[in-house]
Amino acid sequence: MKQAIGLLFAVLSMSACGQNKVGGNKEQDVNQPVKKDTPLNENYEPEVTVVKHEELLQVLNEQNDTLNVVNFWATWCVPCVKELPHFIATLQEMKDKPVKLILVSLDTRSSLESAVIPFLKKKNFVARHYLLDDNGRMNEWIPKIDPGWDGAIPATALYKNGKKLRFDQGQLSENELKANIQTHL
Repeated sequence: MKQAIGLLFAVLSMSACGQNKVGGNKEQDVNQPVKKDTPLNENYEPEVTVVKHEELLQVLNEQNDTLNVVNFWATWCVPCVKELPHFIATLQEMKDKPVKLILVSLDTRSSLESAVIPFLKKKNFVARHYLLDDNGRMNEWIPKIDPGWDGAIPATALYKNGKKLRFDQGQLSENELKANIQTHL
């Protein structure tokens, strides 16, 4: 099963190497106000950093008192797209608490400009955005995120002070997400 999923990720992730940022010029912060019932901010330009899994692991292992809610998703994943508004709304409610949202796209690097950035801009999803460009090495990085993870998305991990506190595979409801965060704040 892991090999089949690994092959799927390999096909989806084939692209050029290297880290770069694509999109807006300013650091995006999940604490910026985003309201569901107001028009979208036409000036919002999401910035997406393309990383290898080693670089992503460095981000996840940062030593600070912030609870990082890390969501692995893709634009083509229906359950991922359905749960993302819950993440944005929940983190908006907790904007005064030490919690940040990190969205890790598993879309292909070639779809960054054509799919990922337009999707994030249209939805006004303000967070730290990464696109994982692992060049088919999913069998290396998936067990480093969680040894029991088979690679299916959506998947969500909570990290604080460089330690993984929780890992959930599958779509989370807004209530489940809130409870998970509250438990680890």
